[in-house]
Amino acid sequence: MSGTILFIPATIITCSGPYIIGATLLPFPSILNILKETDFLSMLAELGVIVLMFTAGLESDIKELKSVGKSAFVVATMGVIIPLIGGTVVAYILMMEVYQM
Repeated sequence: MSGTILFIPATIITCSGPYIIGATLLPFPSILNILKETDFLSMLAELGVIVLMFTAGLESDIKELKSVGKSAFVVATMGVIIPLIGGTVVAYILMMEVYQM
């Protein structure tokens, strides 16, 4: 296998590239006080999340959702309930430590 060239599909670079660049470059404008958080920027970020969720909803296939409906409902419900219970237990334990001091 000498002379083998590492091949990375273009789709991996296309999908992960913006995240890597964003994670490495985005903190610098705020650190250097070039970019400050404003109401407009916050509203634009919220609008971006709404558009993202709308786009994800458009890509959902109703027939596929119906075929995996029961298991998807259980997974989604547990994905909310388990962290909620876990967070409550951790908060209770931490508050008990605070009040015992």
